[in-house]
Amino acid sequence: MLELLLGLSLPDSYKTFLLGSEHTTVNGLPILGLPVDLSPSSALGATELVRSSRSDLETKYVAIRLLDCRALCLEISDPRSSSDAPLVEINLRDGTPPEYVHPSFKQYVEEGVQKNQEILLAVNRLENLQKLSGEKNPACNMSRFDHKIADRFPEAKQRREYRCCVHDHIVGLTALQFDKNINGLIIDVFLATDHPGYQEGHGVQALVTLILSDAYKCGGSMALQFTGNVNAGRIPDDLVYLGKMFGIAFKHTEEGHIDHDESVALYGHLTGLSTETQEIIKRLHKCGQNISIEGISFLIASDIWKNHEVEWVLKNFSRPEDLLLGMDKPENRLKYCESISFGCAALGISKLQQKIAADISVDKDNPVIEDAACTVSIKNNIATFHANYLYALPWINVAERLLMDPNETLHVAPLPVKYRHTFGEVVKNYASLMNDQRSAVLTTKEAEEDPQFDKISEELHKNTRASLMILPFRFDELEQEVASKMMRAGRVRQ
Repeated sequence: MLELLLGLSLPDSYKTFLLGSEHTTVNGLPILGLPVDLSPSSALGATELVRSSRSDLETKYVAIRLLDCRALCLEISDPRSSSDAPLVEINLRDGTPPEYVHPSFKQYVEEGVQKNQEILLAVNRLENLQKLSGEKNPACNMSRFDHKIADRFPEAKQRREYRCCVHDHIVGLTALQFDKNINGLIIDVFLATDHPGYQEGHGVQALVTLILSDAYKCGGSMALQFTGNVNAGRIPDDLVYLGKMFGIAFKHTEEGHIDHDESVALYGHLTGLSTETQEIIKRLHKCGQNISIEGISFLIASDIWKNHEVEWVLKNFSRPEDLLLGMDKPENRLKYCESISFGCAALGISKLQQKIAADISVDKDNPVIEDAACTVSIKNNIATFHANYLYALPWINVAERLLMDPNETLHVAPLPVKYRHTFGEVVKNYASLMNDQRSAVLTTKEAEEDPQFDKISEELHKNTRASLMILPFRFDELEQEVASKMMRAGRVRQ
């Protein structure tokens, strides 16, 4: 009946899957099939939804999964009979061509089953470790930490387990402990998988970031050692491939060892630090400043600072370690105020990014645009914004409404509040670096109180085509957030 209503002959591999009862999910998500009805939880209903949403496509696709605005489909090349079929992903909201994701449905299911078995083995390994933990086996002492009820974090010498899940699907699983003999972490369980709704490789990236953050918190080196229970004592293949993505070739792959420098370089790339930024940090460290790649990476991984905030501070502030690490205290008023000022300027970049991302994520036709994104890159004192959907330039003091086309760049110079007393002159100097209609000087709401504000804004736009962009926040509002970041960073440093 399903084949009759679809007008297609289903591949044997898919029919075998539907007739079996052992597996109903692959990679943590269900595969759609029977019963034959028009609900979106059946293959027929999901396929009709795809056909009505994408009438520009042929009717050779059978939807077997719906996730957000995407549909995973079998591509039936021969309408009469077939033993197997490739998998494609179709976006229901735009006219992009179908994207091939796997050459074989049968292999896709087999790989999913194999990955589930690996997860079960890793979970069983953790359960065995828990059974071994106790007074008779202090080396296997397992710490069970619950954020809701625990008042103390587990000690570094205790074996700890971490689970990373997305939609109840395990994407990362590990068990580790600090070993003073190697001054690093011993890893006894390492499993990383991918959730089908996310970018390939996100599971191993999240798990490795978590492991390296744990290594930093332990206070020793960033060295890692894998036991014989992990990939027969070798560095996991997923981790080796991840290192190659960032140009890192591990020297002791067969011995299952990652040394300190390799871990630091990997940690920096995983947290989004560019090669240029890492070189700046190394140069500052050699000059005696209390700053390191692993320390900054931990602040980013802990969501204290964003990587573009870090990069802007490193390139524009003479004492970046005092701001980023929270070393300046209110008692030292002049230095503290200077750090707060530059911190507010860096924070303004994030506020603008959030505003643009919010504006492009919703339009009149689609309540929510899932793939809306706005990225930021830093060059000297200029932050460059890239968005993939049309948006209006926010927070500007000009009569006309400036629209930014998709992928068009916006250049913004955040203005530290300490320069407010010379507002007009500094604005002109900043604008002369850009001289483009798609550029702006970003400052706080107090700028509107300047008696010459309107005149400066008009002359700036007339002479340089750049705009004044006024954050909808006063300085004291941003100051509180920056002070909180500095306080959290200071606790981490201690």
